[in-house]
Amino acid sequence: TISYFSISNCTQIGNLPASAGSGLVIGGAQEDPLGTNEGESYVAFGTASGLPSTIDLSALATGDGSTGFAISGSTVIGQSGFSVSGVGDVDNDGIDDVIIGANTANGSTGQAFIIYGSNTGFSGSISLGALGGAGFAISGIDFGDQLGSSVSGLGDVNNDGIADFIIGAEGAANTGADPAAGAGYVLFGADGLLAVDLSALDGTNGFVIEGGAADDNLGDSVSSAGDIGGDGINDIIVGAFNADPVAGDDGASNVIFGQDLGGAGPFSATIDAGSLAASEGFAITGLDMFDFSGASVSSSRAKPRTISAEMRFWARAMSMTTASTIC
Repeated sequence: TISYFSISNCTQIGNLPASAGSGLVIGGAQEDPLGTNEGESYVAFGTASGLPSTIDLSALATGDGSTGFAISGSTVIGQSGFSVSGVGDVDNDGIDDVIIGANTANGSTGQAFIIYGSNTGFSGSISLGALGGAGFAISGIDFGDQLGSSVSGLGDVNNDGIADFIIGAEGAANTGADPAAGAGYVLFGADGLLAVDLSALDGTNGFVIEGGAADDNLGDSVSSAGDIGGDGINDIIVGAFNADPVAGDDGASNVIFGQDLGGAGPFSATIDAGSLAASEGFAITGLDMFDFSGASVSSSRAKPRTISAEMRFWARAMSMTTASTIC
């Protein structure tokens, strides 16, 4: 059985006695907590002495929440955990949070779930179908959008001092109704963030990055790009592995600049990755047909890192997806 695991590191989500430092969030999209690929994700807390050599994920689900916990999907074939990431402190309560993507939930409309960090402890298991005050769901707009194809924390891209995040929807149509152009929804953190309506993004609460043409599949990979512009504000990178900027399926990665809402004003509500203005960002294109450049993207941090087109392509050919993002 292939579980479609996704893995991310995350800054500590919780101020528990047993927790100190970074931990891990691990997604198992084809786990069966209720019977049919609802998916399950696991948060393992870091400790002052580091992580153990072996982590028993089943023990997290049945434990007392002191070393970590499980997050169980509730939608049949929803594949929660297809993508996972730490997102930083998106509700500005001083504790970092986590995001879980479920790209095939609700007929492949897709969903993503913010799970709040806590300084009062966690139970051993959280159900995405009964979050209550533990977090909230973000739903895709249309059938086949596959919201949650990828997720990532961004740091602060609008310079308001609160962490922001992005959710990919590789099957979404663009404004021109081009099918599967793909989208990346950039969502701004806010004090007490409780809900997000993707159809109401207006540049002040977030914005959407759209693929430029049908079947670009933009949003299959998303990440913070760090501060590429050197202006002290984080930037964004989104992959469109099926884009055809030069040949066929050579792919592209699109860097979108962060900006100061108090200076430059709000972002446009929609940014077309197929025709980026120089003030908005730039594209990095593949070299040859079937390069699938942009299949995975990440900030390089302090060391150069290659944008790998081939790893995820071959993983897909073997019916297994492994994704790694940096929060």
